[in-house]
Amino acid sequence: MSSLLSLLTPRTYALLALATSGGMLLGALGFQYLGGLEPCQLCMIQRFPHVLIVAGAVDLLLCCHARW
Repeated sequence: MSSLLSLLTPRTYALLALATSGGMLLGALGFQYLGGLEPCQLCMIQRFPHVLIVAGAVDLLLCCHARW
């Protein structure tokens, strides 16, 4: 149990957030540009929080790596 808890670091959370939100954005853009599906207005609005999460995760990984 303690070895599992040692994996739950801020870096792990940032990588998980980057992977999930980045994957969702890549999938949405793939459907839009490769699949030819036009996104609705709500889909466009829902992308914005994922962009912020990806930017925040990249910022954490690049700027705060010395602290971990």
